[in-house]
Amino acid sequence: MSFDRSSANFDGSSQEAQFDGTRQAVGIEDFEGETGLRSTQRYARAYVTDTLNLTDRLHLMGALAYNWTRVTLADRTGTQPELDGSHTFSRFVPAVGLSWSSQPGESWFASASEGMRVPTPIELACADPAAPCTLPNVFLADPPLKPVIARTLEAGVRKVVAPGVRLDAALFRSELQDDIQFVSTGGATSNAGYFQNVGKTRRQGGEVGLVAARGPWGLQLRYAYVDATFQSAFTEYSPFNSSANAAGDIVVQPGARIPTIPQQSFKMRLQYAFANRLVVGGNVTAFSWRYARGDENNQDAGGKVPGYALLDLDARWNLGRGWSLFATATNLLDQRYAGFGVLGGNFFTGPGNTFDASAVRAEQFRTPGAPRALWAGVTYRFGAGQRP
Repeated sequence: MSFDRSSANFDGSSQEAQFDGTRQAVGIEDFEGETGLRSTQRYARAYVTDTLNLTDRLHLMGALAYNWTRVTLADRTGTQPELDGSHTFSRFVPAVGLSWSSQPGESWFASASEGMRVPTPIELACADPAAPCTLPNVFLADPPLKPVIARTLEAGVRKVVAPGVRLDAALFRSELQDDIQFVSTGGATSNAGYFQNVGKTRRQGGEVGLVAARGPWGLQLRYAYVDATFQSAFTEYSPFNSSANAAGDIVVQPGARIPTIPQQSFKMRLQYAFANRLVVGGNVTAFSWRYARGDENNQDAGGKVPGYALLDLDARWNLGRGWSLFATATNLLDQRYAGFGVLGGNFFTGPGNTFDASAVRAEQFRTPGAPRALWAGVTYRFGAGQRP
């Protein structure tokens, strides 16, 4: 059995401002409090699990858990009683798995499981389509949301293919019922909206990995393919989507890919150890393109958020007696990339890119990734110097 409790306080305020000729926001009023919220979450879980050895090589695993969660929201300002609310979720979630060891170092497995994710305080406090909020700055009413139920099938193999070389491969399919998405709504900006249950979504694909060690060399490769799609139709307000109708709505059809999730990813690490004192390594991570939020129907003409690849280098020198030096370079080639995109309106279309609310232009806004960074330091592990 397990029990967890957590709480958080949130305060939000705003200030009226105007843009000057340099696009700086100049306050013209005092800050005013908008939201004061306290959230408390309690999680209780009771579960039983067992593994039956059907034969020396065939093993059956079964598990059953009962999950109970209560999320309580309370207004701290005394002026927003609509924030007050308590939501309770509970469910039995089963799991079953089968594994077969055909020979030492090899294992074939398959499993089926169910999971439950309850709405977070942010989602519950921003779930009213009649009162959209600007996430995550303002909390409003808290109408109920349904928990997300996930049913997952997975099968794969772990196999030693050569001395010092291990292969891992798996296929998976996860069906989500009552998935929760942030849906944009009316307003000048597309970050105003609310969370809602959008029906069914699906994530399916496969992963393959290779881990090899030969003398001082070490290599890790991992590739993943994820096909994440909506499986229920719904209508969303996305006025800056080029395919939106006159009311600013788009219709999301089953099979449309979920924005912000790249379909392919690749990770590689290569390292070399010099006499167990100095270890030098490098990482390559690459992600394919993805759709921007607001393009849930996958039909915006503005394009996709491009994919990217990054190179990191690191080194660690063991000085002995618990001391070591390290150096790390992230994004060594200083690539300019974006990990997130959203469709929105550009209000800075006047002369010299000044503010002009009468000539808003639909554009894709992207969150820039971190530039090149270099780190160096020294570490000490207590007690390491006393080990033989």
